[in-house]
Amino acid sequence: MPVRLLRLPYDAQKIILNQRTLKEKFIFSTLSNRSRNLVRRILKGQSFSIHFHNNRPTRIKFDKNSIMTLHIDTPNFQSVFDFLRTSKKQLSDDDLSVFLLNHLTYILNQPEVSLSFDGKSPWNTHILERIKRLNLKCSKVDAYNCNYETAQYLLQNCNDARKLVVSTSKDVKCSVDELQPFQSDWVSIDMNTSLTVDQFIFLFNNCERVVLEKQIFNDNDIIKLFLWWMENSKAEHIQVKCCKEVSMKRIMEELDGTEVRDKVIVSEGEVETTGMRFVIYSKNRTKALIYRYYSWITLITFFQLIPNGR
Repeated sequence: MPVRLLRLPYDAQKIILNQRTLKEKFIFSTLSNRSRNLVRRILKGQSFSIHFHNNRPTRIKFDKNSIMTLHIDTPNFQSVFDFLRTSKKQLSDDDLSVFLLNHLTYILNQPEVSLSFDGKSPWNTHILERIKRLNLKCSKVDAYNCNYETAQYLLQNCNDARKLVVSTSKDVKCSVDELQPFQSDWVSIDMNTSLTVDQFIFLFNNCERVVLEKQIFNDNDIIKLFLWWMENSKAEHIQVKCCKEVSMKRIMEELDGTEVRDKVIVSEGEVETTGMRFVIYSKNRTKALIYRYYSWITLITFFQLIPNGR
């Protein structure tokens, strides 16, 4: 005989639902307002994040360990979208995504959201607007193939995402004149801009990691940039492009750096360089390695020196 779950005392409801998977709890929460409120109450106090890929929420991360996939192909449950269409046939996929975002925000008690998407789709700025209206924390935005409008929107409205990665097609050039300082830990921008060193300092003063893929700096720019780091920057990783004529020897001398010939290990493995590499110190005695690899110049604070021959 079926159990009338919603008529049971809360303690019994909690025991029964805690034996169910997160996906089963989610499906149960879509049945009525009472079931939605019950699931929200049971999940209260737990940590969640939702990841969107293009226009669909692809996974929910539960307590930073287990992942619930929302649209997986299996023999018995083809997708949550198909499940919802049975009761919400009038909604398009995009509308269903918005419905799911609203629903998940409620039952998961304001989860963090991360997104990765093709920037050519206008839908993505729509979902970002909804995320802001719901006062959700956006932990990561990774957008590729952005057109001008989408790239500018992301730079202006997602500068507080913990990690922001924006790339555009070759012919897109974006303006930085109206941008506000980024509050992100990690910013990677692959687009054509006319960014000056002063603008770099203004925009990325609070960031720990900055990668600019298309902006090209000369000797004077790079010296000025790293002198700023030595004075007051908290950056742990800065990576920019340089012109062919850049002299690493001149930069080292201007920064009072010390050349190193030892093997350099970072989190990704051994560092490959073209030309000299040297160490500098900030005002508060933080040590940083500066090295060049073809057209890239990198400053990094997390590294290990291993004497050659070991």
